[in-house]
This record gives sequence, C-alpha cells and structure tokens, in this order.
Amino acid sequence: RNLSGLSTDNIKKLYEELELNNFSSAKLHSPKWHIKAKGIQELAILEQKKYVKEIFKLTNDTNELVRNEAQCALVNIYGYFGLRFLNVTKYPLSCWQQIQLLNILRDAKPNNIDALKKWLKSSNESVRVFALKLAANCNCYDMYEDVLNCLQSNSLHIRSGALAYFIKLPRKNTAAHLIAHFNFDNKAYKLTIIDVLKDIGNENDINFLLKQLHNNDDDIKIAAAKSLAILHPLGVSFLLTHLFADEEPWKVIFRYIENERAA
Repeated sequence: RNLSGLSTDNIKKLYEELELNNFSSAKLHSPKWHIKAKGIQELAILEQKKYVKEIFKLTNDTNELVRNEAQCALVNIYGYFGLRFLNVTKYPLSCWQQIQLLNILRDAKPNNIDALKKWLKSSNESVRVFALKLAANCNCYDMYEDVLNCLQSNSLHIRSGALAYFIKLPRKNTAAHLIAHFNFDNKAYKLTIIDVLKDIGNENDINFLLKQLHNNDDDIKIAAAKSLAILHPLGVSFLLTHLFADEEPWKVIFRYIENERAA
C-alpha cells in the first residue's frame, strides 16, 4: 500500500512469479465473507486485472462488506471507469460506501458524462444520490439541466443531493428554480434553500423572503430575516424599519440578527 514506482513493480512481479495470486483468487470462492473480502483486497492492491470479472460479480454479493470491497477494488484498479458496477447493482450504496468511493476518486474526472446521466435515472435511489455527489464533486456543469429535473423527485435524499449540486455550481437563474421548488414538505430542506439565497440570491428574491417572515415556523422566520439582512439594499437596518419590527416574535428576531451582524 505504501510503496510506489519501481518498488511496487518488483513486488507485483514477485507476487506473480511465486503464484501468490492463485492463493488470493482462491479466497474469492470461500464461503466465509471475511476471507472473500481479504482476497478481493489483495488482488486490488496488486492490480491483478485478470480477476476483474470475478471481482465484478461480487459487487452484488449478498454480504455488504464483500460487495463494498469489490466495488472499491474496481474503482482502485480502473478509477472512474470502475464505477460501471452502478449499472447493475441491486443493493443500496450506504452513505459510508459513497464516502469511500468518492475518496478513492478524489483526483479522478468523469470520462463519460452519459454514464452519469444514466445513473441519475437509475431505479436504485442510492445510485441517483451518488451520481449527484459525483456531478457536484467533479464540477459537471453540463449536468445542470439533468440535475434540475431531480428537484421534482419525491425523495428528500435526491432533492438534497440536487440542492448540494446547485450550491456548488449555481447559475444566474438557480435561485429562482430553488424558490419554485420550495414547497416540499421538509423543514430542513426549506431552511437550506433560504440560507443558500444569501450567497446566490439577489434583489429579485426579496419578495419571497418577505413572505417567509410570516411563515408559521419561527425557524423559517429567522432564516428569512438573516437572508434579507444580506440581500436587501438597506441591509440589517431594513429589519428595524419593517412594519412588524415592534411586534413579537419579529421584534426579538430582528434584534437578535442585528446584534449577531454587529458582532
């Protein structure tokens, strides 16, 4: 793991000359999951590409740890191309597994944008979520319209993934699109949209934020007031001249934000 260059080449050569790869490949057929996982790991570290077909089959193994090792092995060997298992995976990708795959791919770039678009339409929700993370991490600007469609999903995970993409790769009309999809029944999602407007919004979004000052939820009132303090031409002073500035709960909210901004 810790060697590179000529040292690695020599180890690979010795590994194959002593036929140690046969011992590793035999582990792939063990009935014990931890032995299977160990075999996958060994073959991946030594880049034994001739066993890729066998490893690929294990990406759908019933044991989560075995399939996680197989998936990581393919990506370790082939980089972005190794993600082709996403076309056939039957099981959900855990959050931890997605983190591991993204870490392996941290310096890789997509070599096929069409594959990403295909994964966004997968019947496996976790694959769609992972595709959104890939699109954001790899700065896939050409995926904008495809990601926009994800805001119509009924899944909070997919909507949140799309939101993360737009936060990182906004366009001039992004704020308007987010506001158009604001009425999704999840408080955290709404709060994120309001908070994002501080960075990607403009004066055209002020009316929307003014309406949210009258939302039934005080947390949304506070978030809207914070964004207004930044987007409104008068800044935080606007809050103190608001029609309801001397009424509760706005009086407390506005004073809190004024003090927060002053600090």
